[in-house]
Amino acid sequence: MRKSLLLLGVLLLFNCGPKNAALEMDSLNGYWEIEEVFFPDKSVKTYDINTTVDFFTYKDGKGFRKKVQPSLDGTYTTSDDAIPFIKVEVEGTVYLRYTNEQESWEEEVKLVQANMLRLRNAAGIQYTYRRYEPIAITDE
Repeated sequence: MRKSLLLLGVLLLFNCGPKNAALEMDSLNGYWEIEEVFFPDKSVKTYDINTTVDFFTYKDGKGFRKKVQPSLDGTYTTSDDAIPFIKVEVEGTVYLRYTNEQESWEEEVKLVQANMLRLRNAAGIQYTYRRYEPIAITDE
């Protein structure tokens, strides 16, 4: 009986932790640029330079995403195209569920860390993002 209780306690301890330690959801906040896109046919598209970046805001299970265009002076050009999302967890897998006036869709969150983000859509296309670093132009 004692061994059973000990085993049960250990199992509960391990199951109460985060399902995926690679998901640091608060790290989602900020500017991200696409680095690579992996297609289901195993082809890969690499992006060296991006004219737009994705801006995410996330807190308490919800947020929004929008495309912005960085300028050389450190500002961003944007429109009012923010797409709201909620975080949904199904059997230990985390999804961002987007909804706008026309449709709704999900992306699986494969990885969220300080400098890397991976999302996979329903078509099996996986997007790898790196944290956007603005270009610093000095007057020297």
